[in-house]
Amino acid sequence: MIRYTNDPVAERIYAAEDKVRQANLVGERWFRTLEEVKAYVADVQRRTWAWQPAAWGVDVRWHNKQTAEYLSGVIYLPQLPVLFDLARRELVILHELAHHFAGLIHEHDDVFVAAFVDLVHGMMPFAAERLQRELTKQGVTYVRQP
Repeated sequence: MIRYTNDPVAERIYAAEDKVRQANLVGERWFRTLEEVKAYVADVQRRTWAWQPAAWGVDVRWHNKQTAEYLSGVIYLPQLPVLFDLARRELVILHELAHHFAGLIHEHDDVFVAAFVDLVHGMMPFAAERLQRELTKQGVTYVRQP
């Protein structure tokens, strides 16, 4: 997947994430509906994490863009079926939730990366090592929370 951004760190994170997604991870959840995504997000938030979610809750809604996006407490997913098919993966939802857990809107800094890695460790342990390895290959540094 090619993205165009002015943020070289974000590009490296996307590249690492794309490599992990290409592995067709056995055990990864693929959501069929917006309601399934909402239930999953609520489940993730109920758990205990090193990174506590931002004080505000998270909603999940449709939008008319081509990719998933987090903005001010809302995870937006593409409404068109072919685009939703690309964004309905568990790893994508955890990426968007990491923005919420890190308390950030668009940034992909080391705080975001640590939150993302922790979420993957907790929800997709079978993918965590692969994600860390790909992030390292891309030169993305972070400190994982204990």
